[in-house]
Amino acid sequence: MPKQSFLPNSGHKVVNTLIILLIAVIVAEGLFLARALFHNHEDSYTLACRSIKGKDFKGAHRRLKEAADKGHAKAQTLLGMLYENGVGVEKDTEKAISYYRKAANSGLPEAESRLGHLLLNTEKKSEVVSLETATWLKKAARDGQIEAQVTLGKLALDVKNSPINQNEAVWYLKDAAKKGNDQAKSMLSKLPKPPSSALGDPAHQVSAGVQGLQRSWKGYSDLANSINQAADYRR
Repeated sequence: MPKQSFLPNSGHKVVNTLIILLIAVIVAEGLFLARALFHNHEDSYTLACRSIKGKDFKGAHRRLKEAADKGHAKAQTLLGMLYENGVGVEKDTEKAISYYRKAANSGLPEAESRLGHLLLNTEKKSEVVSLETATWLKKAARDGQIEAQVTLGKLALDVKNSPINQNEAVWYLKDAAKKGNDQAKSMLSKLPKPPSSALGDPAHQVSAGVQGLQRSWKGYSDLANSINQAADYRR
């Protein structure tokens, strides 16, 4: 014989309704917690930025670490700068590289540039530019970071067996020169002009530059200057 339900049809409807309501409550609670965590990260980052502007670098370090360890890319970049320069914390190049790499892997152009330049600085004694260093500098340059574009021009001019060829360097320097960078203008005069076919697809290059600008970080320059000034004062 088939099993008989002890609940009438109306009872089943009540149970089903309760189950649906329970699921809705669980989902709502999960969304609430996710929003709360996100805002906590943002709050930590916002407070850290205020601390940097107020020259409270130890406080900035504490708040940045809270956000950075939860995956906040901008906090990771600023925390990397504190470790790189020994501002508000003991200098630690390995930690700086680690935090820069995390932020760069999320596609933040400023982090790509800082990682590439710090790696380059660690390789000075060997006089060899690694593939990883060149890759991050190229990504930053494609995303419109002027400092990375100028650095690639220097590598093409000054480094033997450079992983940056002169055709690439010309395009990056042209982009920097268009933005008014005098150093880029000067270096362009020292590099031979490549054929237009060697410069790649202009539409793709413009698209890449626009994407980089869209991801650019408003307020980064002021924060970076505050940290750099503190580092210069400590030297």
